[in-house]
Amino acid sequence: MPRKGTTTISVVVPSTYDVPDFYSTAPPDAVAEALRIGVTLYETLKEMKVDDSNAALAELEAKKQADVSRIREQTNVNLKQLQEQLTEADLAYTTLQKQQQERLTAAVSAERNSLKTTFEAQVQRQQETIASLQHRIQLATVERDTDIHKAEERTKAALELALKEKERTIERQQLLYDKLNATLEKNSEELSKLREAQLAKRLQNSKAKGDEYEAAFREKLIHAYGTGPHFSVEETAKNGMGHQADLIMNWDNKQILWEVKNYDYPVPTKEVDKFHRDMN
Repeated sequence: MPRKGTTTISVVVPSTYDVPDFYSTAPPDAVAEALRIGVTLYETLKEMKVDDSNAALAELEAKKQADVSRIREQTNVNLKQLQEQLTEADLAYTTLQKQQQERLTAAVSAERNSLKTTFEAQVQRQQETIASLQHRIQLATVERDTDIHKAEERTKAALELALKEKERTIERQQLLYDKLNATLEKNSEELSKLREAQLAKRLQNSKAKGDEYEAAFREKLIHAYGTGPHFSVEETAKNGMGHQADLIMNWDNKQILWEVKNYDYPVPTKEVDKFHRDMN
């Protein structure tokens, strides 16, 4: 296949013609130049109509050899220049490729360093943010503990104040209770004395004397047993319950019969028997 910028031609020569190596090894320009020179020489000889002129042929052959030598030298020079240009082009390509690789490596390294710097800056900011948050949490924890301690102190103080106030109130109530109890006891004693004095005045006849003595005895029972559980006392003469002793006292789920006598002498036997019958 012909190279770019060249044309392949066919030349018919006698079989005895020995084709020089020049036409197969020289560059296309040199081959074209040699063919042009040969054609020029052929046409010149044809015009001069020189037949069998050995001198002319020798001269032409010498000129031809000189031209071929010149063309060969020029071709060698051109080949050497082309080879040098090719070597320079290879060197330039290698240099360019190396420079490109170096620039690419430098760019990648710079990009990597830039990314590394950016990442480190982001990490630093995150660490600073975390440290700030931890500091705020510590401050909040301290403030919370302080508030809790203050609240506990306030609650403790309030409870102590309330407790002291309760104690003072209890003391005042206790004093008031003691005064009321003393007054009640004093009034009870005075009332008992007054009743006894009234009863002493009323005990003039036997009937009145008996009734008054039962009433006085009833008051004594109330004073002695009145605070007991389920206490009550009934006068049988007043409620129509005859023959059941003079007084019936209910105390601590028990029924107790009382026969009241206020004699200046021993109680007669018949009264004792009567009381026994009432109990039966």
